Amino acid sequence: MALITVFFSLLLVAFSNVYLSEGVSKMEISKICSKSSHPIACNNLLNSDPRTASADLKHLSLISIELTQKQADYNLKSYTDLYYNATDEVKEGDLKHCVGRYYDIEFNLVEARKLSTQQKYILVGPLLTKVQSLTIKCAYTNSVSPPSILPNINRDMLLRAETSAIINTYISKANVY
Repeated sequence: MALITVFFSLLLVAFSNVYLSEGVSKMEISKICSKSSHPIACNNLLNSDPRTASADLKHLSLISIELTQKQADYNLKSYTDLYYNATDEVKEGDLKHCVGRYYDIEFNLVEARKLSTQQKYILVGPLLTKVQSLTIKCAYTNSVSPPSILPNINRDMLLRAETSAIINTYISKANVY
């Protein structure tokens, strides 16, 4: 009887390791993304990265943070370019604040990535919540809104930060580290 228990225990451990190394299923990604305010966009975002197909949950955390980082880099460049080309003092001031917020966003994402590599997923969520808050503050700066690209890049940033936060919260609750 003890031999059978040991056998099934080893089989369960082996199955768990195979499951985690084969990648997160599309069904599990859908389950994670169902907690998003935009589940289809969350799904599309994660599945747009070819690494997702073979990623386990631990790597999915890093992928989601990297996707958020890529958007932050793009947004920082866009706001910086707009700032240097601003002709209106009020817009220039607001753009300068957004540039500063995006530097803060970048810092928080570097910290989130570091915590993810250390498998401290429960600590990643608050950093990503701060990223969302900084993005919202920038998005609602009144005089910056006219360039039509800004609502889109802020929306994309919020989606990526939310997706990453959801993934890291899911991992911290799933106890897979």
